[in-house]
Amino acid sequence: MAAGSVIKRGKNYYWRYVKVDGKYTQQVIKDAYGLPVTDRQQALALVEDWRHEHQQINSLQSKAAYLTQVAELKKLITVCKVPLNELESSFFAHPARAEVSSRYEQNYRTAIRHFVAFLNAHYPEINLLSEVTDEIAGQYLSLYWNTGVSGKTYNGRLDTLRVVFRLFLKNDNPFQEFPRRSVQQEQRNAFTLEELARIWRLLDDDSYHMLHKAEMRLLCLLALNTGARCGDLCQLKWDGIDLSMKTIRFTPSKTKKSSKVKLAIPMNTTVLEALRQWEQTSDYVLPNVADRYCRNPDGIYSDTVKLLEAAGIQTKAEPESRRKRRVVQYSFHSFRHTCASLMVDQGVSQTTVARLLGHSSLQTTNRYVHVADAKKQNAVQLLPQVLIPVSSMDDSFRSAVSRIISGRPNNLLTWLGDNLTAAQKKRLLTECDWV
Repeated sequence: MAAGSVIKRGKNYYWRYVKVDGKYTQQVIKDAYGLPVTDRQQALALVEDWRHEHQQINSLQSKAAYLTQVAELKKLITVCKVPLNELESSFFAHPARAEVSSRYEQNYRTAIRHFVAFLNAHYPEINLLSEVTDEIAGQYLSLYWNTGVSGKTYNGRLDTLRVVFRLFLKNDNPFQEFPRRSVQQEQRNAFTLEELARIWRLLDDDSYHMLHKAEMRLLCLLALNTGARCGDLCQLKWDGIDLSMKTIRFTPSKTKKSSKVKLAIPMNTTVLEALRQWEQTSDYVLPNVADRYCRNPDGIYSDTVKLLEAAGIQTKAEPESRRKRRVVQYSFHSFRHTCASLMVDQGVSQTTVARLLGHSSLQTTNRYVHVADAKKQNAVQLLPQVLIPVSSMDDSFRSAVSRIISGRPNNLLTWLGDNLTAAQKKRLLTECDWV
């Protein structure tokens, strides 16, 4: 070929051509992802434009024109040609993309779609990813911030778009230089026993409507009695449930890539009985919730907030100044805080609680691992059975209690002695002035 030729070395193809100074040179042919091409037809197609530009360079007479055209040729060779309407599929098909959990995968898809929609609305003339400038990126981030998102949400969107653009544009990332927003620290509060009772009254009330209500009720029960995070429970599978050993095992998604520690959480009586009675219809314990969480995790959190507010719990506190956003003080994560608080209230050591909840800073507790396993079993059993009086008050339970107390108070005392925990007996003695 007059303007160069395509040759193969090993598995990759190269473009070999003569420079203006008469010397031969060659360069590896790469696709739009920056990866070496191993298919000859693809290689020929890619160098066609390069060959045309190379022929134009050879026809130049002045050195200034030559340098200008060389710069343009280099830009042509390195430019990213990913179409914006294919950005989402190109990103997830990229072999160099890091693996992410299903929840974070949805965050990436949402960020990409939202940004592409912004470009279609404000810059319809832009077709390629490489045409996005720093100015355009800044305009998008400004509009996104003005929608009222929190600093944490804004930073998450910025980080996501940085990752996406870095994969294709390397150092020409238009989102790279924008600073992160300061984050207002939010500490979730634990529920009181009275608040928990109000929550469960709604979950047991047929007049309160909630999507996949039965599964959501079990989700809340598991969260309160295990302290596990929402995402891990939503995607909990039956192969992680051992009813004979009374243990739930899973690897927390939050630390799956860092510590990779697999948690073994003992079941207390509440969890054990609930799972024994739960029908297994899928690999997932909560199949509908799992499907919804993978598609739209915000729906789970939003419905939980609605549940809490319907129970008379103010989920957000007013900010201390007008320049700050309202602080979230109660959410689904409050079940995790409540579980920890209840165990500490029962005298469980914080080391045991940290081990049970799978906190990332486990280095200081590793030497107690054998002792901790026994303590964890005792810890979950000490959780007050605050849900039993609410969740079990069906007709059969009422009938049973009526038979026990009807003219036979000794039967009631026997039943209480056999079924109440030590903590419940202590509370009964403390709160009942007739004892």
